[in-house]
Amino acid sequence: MRFKRLLVSCSLALLLGGCLSGQTGSPDCVGPVSCLCDPLYAPGPLLRVHGESADGNGHLVAVVDQVFSLHPTEIQVGDRVGGSIMREKSCDPGYHESTLVGADLFIMFFPGNSGGYPNCSAFQACASQNCEGLPEPKLSDCWSTCSTQTEATCEASRRTSLLDGAFSWVIPWGDTLDFGDPVHRFSSADLSVLENVNTCLARFPADPAPPCHDTNDQVTCTIRTAVPEAHGPCGWPGVLAFLGVAAALRRRRKRPNRGGGTARD
Repeated sequence: MRFKRLLVSCSLALLLGGCLSGQTGSPDCVGPVSCLCDPLYAPGPLLRVHGESADGNGHLVAVVDQVFSLHPTEIQVGDRVGGSIMREKSCDPGYHESTLVGADLFIMFFPGNSGGYPNCSAFQACASQNCEGLPEPKLSDCWSTCSTQTEATCEASRRTSLLDGAFSWVIPWGDTLDFGDPVHRFSSADLSVLENVNTCLARFPADPAPPCHDTNDQVTCTIRTAVPEAHGPCGWPGVLAFLGVAAALRRRRKRPNRGGGTARD
């Protein structure tokens, strides 16, 4: 259901956005695209996992063996994560591993948001109803009480969210990480490449934007030279950008805190 809503949102964005002029302004005129670095515009946790189960519909469940610190997360070793695979090797749309079950994998993962995860709606509601306006130390005591009262509910929401996510890539773990072509490979000891978009592009520059000359007459839009369909605005890089916006909006839901508001621990 989450991805059905995502596709609807993407379609609405195209309908409402209309046709704008310019190399990067038109929905059909994109800028440079990097199959490896674009997901880092909305970075999810980087994890080493082993596949637990998979089906023919692109859904994977895996167990976390190692959590890398480049992109902070609440996910821990031993957690089970699951969801839809956007693409296995991000630079090879046709690649599919013969079996993911039992395989040692390197993934970027986006959890779902059941119950407001990574914040917890049940905790937020308790704190809002019972703790607002209290002085210290009663305020901290109230938060602690709410945390205890909602612990089971919040943990259930967390487990559901971790199994209702999406994988931006799922590649074999090894000494060399292969994202799908001879150019986009590097040592697994050099994960700092994936710290952010800039560090990634410094190592693996994006190809120049393809030529695209559009005209806008306020009613119709003609594209003389269009980019390949795989690089369209609702391709998987666009999905990742959408998820990044959604994650940012979720992070803005703050619980009361002595320091002004942070996500629930």
